[in-house]
Amino acid sequence: MLLIEKPYPYPLVSMSPSEGLIDIETTGLIGRRDTLISLGITYKETTGTLLYRQWVAEKQSEEKELLLAFLEWAKSFKTFYSYNGNSFDWPFIRARLIYHAIEDTLLENYRFLDLKKLLKKISPIRQELEKLLGFTRQSTLTGKELVKLYTLYEKTHVANYLKLLLDHQKDELLSLGLLYALYQLLSHLEETTISSTEKQDDFIILFLELREQLISTFYINSPYFYIEGKSGQNRLLLRFKCQTLLLYHYLSPAKDYYFIPSQNQLIHKSIAQFIPAEMKQKVKKDACYLTKTSSFLPLCTTQKCSLPLWQDQKGHFYVEYTPDAILGALLIKQVYFYLFL
Repeated sequence: MLLIEKPYPYPLVSMSPSEGLIDIETTGLIGRRDTLISLGITYKETTGTLLYRQWVAEKQSEEKELLLAFLEWAKSFKTFYSYNGNSFDWPFIRARLIYHAIEDTLLENYRFLDLKKLLKKISPIRQELEKLLGFTRQSTLTGKELVKLYTLYEKTHVANYLKLLLDHQKDELLSLGLLYALYQLLSHLEETTISSTEKQDDFIILFLELREQLISTFYINSPYFYIEGKSGQNRLLLRFKCQTLLLYHYLSPAKDYYFIPSQNQLIHKSIAQFIPAEMKQKVKKDACYLTKTSSFLPLCTTQKCSLPLWQDQKGHFYVEYTPDAILGALLIKQVYFYLFL
């Protein structure tokens, strides 16, 4: 079995020494039948140094040794990130542990987070996420071609065959690093500081101050917002559409309100009690609303919204634009809810 360890090129400042990024290469997709070729981990030492490590079975008979070496080395880890790992990597590893009569309950010590699931709202396709982040793979080999290379290496031990296989896994680990950094950034937006807010034509723009520099340039479009980040900068741009609309704010409960025809106005019962009965009317629920023409921003969810809610005729929810911190914090929450809930 080979053990290879090299410096990892991306900083991944937010990664802790108890976290790792994991990728496996196999001879096939069936855990009870196929075997592990290599297992790769990106990790951070307690000194802050980032490395990636690859355990390689030079022949299939070394698979058990590979698994035992990984489990022994990874005892201090708590969380592993992968891409499609919950569907493939971890079930495959578990199947191989069972095959070799190694206690598979050891995996229960870890938390497994799947970046495919976590980033699916941005794109469910890895190649699209990599394109979004400007990542270009150096290896263009397919899974079938990798298996053929491994078979040749097993027979001949030609170093270049192994290099091609390891280069492919390096691409996987580099891609994982960018996806991990994107997830960490977007899932912790509420911890950032709004450095400035601007209203430009039909848009509200927030500039967020980040604690670390971005390691990739990316642009994310959604029906509710646009996100722009540039490599090397420690700020993020969020843009939200702001439209001039006539909307409705429903008052609740309707039984507490009266309509005053002479003033064409709704008033609360606490005031209506002083108005003669013939001058006021009970209001039905569907007519108990205020109208207003103003600048509004659409919401993807009303969860944790402390601002008054306005609706259009289709029942879509909005908040009125106000240049204050409460609106900015709400908009950041909207991004989180849309992407991760």
